[in-house]
Amino acid sequence: MLSILTMTLLSGLVLSSAPEPTSSVTLVSFLTEQATPLCIDGGKTVWVEPRFELGFIPVAASAVPLSPLVNKAVIATGIPNRTALSVRDFPGNQGPCDVAQMRSDWVVGRDGMRVRRNGGNRMLTFDVSELGLYEGLSVAVNNERVTVRLRSPVAGSHPVRAAIHYEGCMGKPGTLAEGKDVTISDATATAVSFPTRKTESSGVYHAAALTLSGGDDRVQFDLDVPLRFLLSTPAPACP
Repeated sequence: MLSILTMTLLSGLVLSSAPEPTSSVTLVSFLTEQATPLCIDGGKTVWVEPRFELGFIPVAASAVPLSPLVNKAVIATGIPNRTALSVRDFPGNQGPCDVAQMRSDWVVGRDGMRVRRNGGNRMLTFDVSELGLYEGLSVAVNNERVTVRLRSPVAGSHPVRAAIHYEGCMGKPGTLAEGKDVTISDATATAVSFPTRKTESSGVYHAAALTLSGGDDRVQFDLDVPLRFLLSTPAPACP
């Protein structure tokens, strides 16, 4: 696991102050450990610039430990775009050595393939002051349905779009999505459900990931998490 202390430099990255720091925000996202792959002479993939990311937003600095909540849906409070990251030059070609055909939305992650979807958060970096588990989210699979229950992590009601993303089961997989706009509050949980599989003319698709987007000036949602990290039972798969 990586360890980041307050304003600690990340290995392989040079941190510098952004010209216009922004105010503190509360962000619901998915915390991962990432690094940049390089293909060096001899066909060996090495990983440089280790870092934590909230979605695809690099964590530039943190006042709290991050490792305990890796691969979890989290609530992060902090300041975006205060600390800029500039990448150092490394020998070799950026990217792993052994990548087969890739879909345009695929990104090679430290622990497997990730999906960069349209409409993601535009923050460039995030300085974390507080971090906690997002306990207002639960997901269950029953009777061929994926049921998502949501509660706001802060007081009041907030608009959120919940969507399930489906991966195809034939050849180079395609993708589908089904979304629903809901208003969530801290007082009661809101439930939405989706089919575990979809059948189209192009083939069968299985539910693979949950996204939450939207919010307001009190809380922002930029959560994209594979279902396997949210379920205590096996995630839906191809038949």
